[in-house]
Amino acid sequence: MTDPNAVNLFRANPSLAFSQLLSQPSGSVNQASSPAIQRTVSNVSDSSSRSTRPSAPDASGAGFSGLLNGSTMDSELVLLLKKFKKRHTQSRINALEELKEYIGRADDSQLQQLLTAWPRLYSKYSIDVSHRLRLMTNQVQVHLVQRMDKKIAPVLRELMPYWVLAFFDPSKESALCAQEAFNTLFKPDKRPKALAKYQSTIVGFLSHNLRRHTPETLADKQITDPEERLIIYELVLGSSFRSLGYLLLSAHLAHHPTDGVPNPDAIPANMACSAYTFVRGSRS
Repeated sequence: MTDPNAVNLFRANPSLAFSQLLSQPSGSVNQASSPAIQRTVSNVSDSSSRSTRPSAPDASGAGFSGLLNGSTMDSELVLLLKKFKKRHTQSRINALEELKEYIGRADDSQLQQLLTAWPRLYSKYSIDVSHRLRLMTNQVQVHLVQRMDKKIAPVLRELMPYWVLAFFDPSKESALCAQEAFNTLFKPDKRPKALAKYQSTIVGFLSHNLRRHTPETLADKQITDPEERLIIYELVLGSSFRSLGYLLLSAHLAHHPTDGVPNPDAIPANMACSAYTFVRGSRS
């Protein structure tokens, strides 16, 4: 049942609502007592009001049609990207399989070309209704990170919001795959700092998901089934709230590195339920 007081608080002051939910200890870290976390919480509302949210994928293929028209992109890569215009889930999984193989044999120039399209592919398919498609998307992410390493840096601002969201995919296999890619790119002592660098963009994206989106506005325009739209909405909602908790822990650890590295599994599952309660209630 929706808590009216919680809903009203979320409407009036999302920062305070977040801070109250996160004031309970998680593991050995007491979020409420950390100045770094208090600063992060106080920025949530401000971040959501700025245009920090990455552009949503459009309905034309994976949103990169303009890149392919008159492009000097590698011809094999162009053919691969065109396959993502097919709407059938299995066709897209097959295309991702081919893309994974392409990454394995591509040279640096070809990988740089792929990098211009990958954030739009990742943002579209990492929140797809199909857990198989989400898993394959994160498997490609692992391969891309392994091949490119720090050369992936130019697109991190676009990737990070959806990437952190994928840490909390309801499919455990997909979530672990997203975490593996992140842990491959960043050493343990660099992870909190990497999250802090893109904190404003990520928090703005997550807050927008929680406060502004509906099943109709969040899902791809090509998805017309109301049930599928709702599945995607609830997936993103729950993952967004747990991602916020993860960022708050990371903010603490960036200032207290001896406390260790945040583990996504340490984020209480009831945060997802709380987000769902807040937003569903605020729409009623």
